[in-house]
Amino acid sequence: MGFWVHGQQQGMDAQAWGEMFFARRRAILREGATRRFPKEPHPFSGAADGLRARLAALPQARAQELFKEALYSWLLFHSSGEWHSLAQAWGFGMGETLALLGQPTPEQVKVWATYPRPGGATLLPFSLPLLERLGLLFGLNALLLWGLRDPRSRAAWLRTTNARLDGSSPLDLLLGGEIEGVRRVLEAARAGMDDGGERR
Repeated sequence: MGFWVHGQQQGMDAQAWGEMFFARRRAILREGATRRFPKEPHPFSGAADGLRARLAALPQARAQELFKEALYSWLLFHSSGEWHSLAQAWGFGMGETLALLGQPTPEQVKVWATYPRPGGATLLPFSLPLLERLGLLFGLNALLLWGLRDPRSRAAWLRTTNARLDGSSPLDLLLGGEIEGVRRVLEAARAGMDDGGERR
């Protein structure tokens, strides 16, 4: 389908498998009777309050690998020159997406858009605070997808002033650069979904 992938589902037509992802189909994952490759829980899984400690406990090589994988979801350039980001489903353009990631320089973006990437370069230098920020963003994305299934509703929620954020909009805090702002937006989203999500 013209996209770079890291694997295919065994025993399934690759085109049909890809189309399910592009259609953003929901799925139920069931663990099989055996696990050939037992894995530890992903560090992003679990309470947001413990995320920083879970990431700090990772071996450096694993933290850097996770960092690179996480960046792909928030800004990926295809060989065609087109770009993809989970933030596009929030109604974000390129400028807002770059601000969400801490304003990488034009040179960093140019390297990230190059195929193949020289020396395994990443868009931004590795840092634990940015890795924590990416983990919080994944948590926020999951909450919005679950509670606000219409992309227009997600975009509207992000741009609307919120009493739980002292009258600021989630967008203001997400693009403000402070990790605590991202954490507050995540907490506001969780509280909103707990109160009824789409029914509100």
